[in-house]
Amino acid sequence: MSCEYEVWPLLTVSEAADRLRLKPETAHRWLRSDKLRGISLASDAGWRMRESEVRRFAGGRQPWGRERAYRVTVNRNATAAT
Repeated sequence: MSCEYEVWPLLTVSEAADRLRLKPETAHRWLRSDKLRGISLASDAGWRMRESEVRRFAGGRQPWGRERAYRVTVNRNATAAT
């Protein structure tokens, strides 16, 4: 049995801040206050944001290309090597 998932590329705080022309500290503050939407991974892993969220926040006026999802197929019948 296999399943297909869409995986969206995620940006780090530094990448998002660079595209929004902000300091990373400002992006962190906006993430914590929910002004900018993102995912907090773990305390030492930081935040991640979808490129579409950064684009939405910027009003859609950013010069980089369209965000694309990548399809990933996972085979659930595969056995793990021991």
